[in-house]
Amino acid sequence: MGKASDAIKKELTDLYANTVFMDYIPSPQHLLVTQYANIGIANYDYSNLNNLFCAPNKIYEYSKFGLPMITSENIGLSETVGEFGAAVCVDFLDVEQIVCAVKKIRDDHQTYSDNAKKFYDLIDNFNTIKKVINNLEKNEN
Repeated sequence: MGKASDAIKKELTDLYANTVFMDYIPSPQHLLVTQYANIGIANYDYSNLNNLFCAPNKIYEYSKFGLPMITSENIGLSETVGEFGAAVCVDFLDVEQIVCAVKKIRDDHQTYSDNAKKFYDLIDNFNTIKKVINNLEKNEN
């Protein structure tokens, strides 16, 4: 799912016969598709700060639906969903690590799924934002 040229779409579907390529779906409609996934992938490198700040959004989208994840090894992912047992964190440049992660999740999908749901339920972002705003207001006075 995403933006890609017709040539890339054709290359992917020719190479992987069972691939279904969906065009870009704007937020939040993309969640209608996300909920039917089997594994979520969050591959964020350190090339810019936006990548590090986007990762939390994606892990909450995935964990809301109990999706086990394969994620990058960056600190924002490994010390959250990785430590919580909801994800396998890998170096996406190492094909063997990716294959092992898929096998790990396949072999224990329910545990990773349960951990993803627990992770999501444990975090109350609305309350966290309220606390931040209250603290900011106190500091202004």
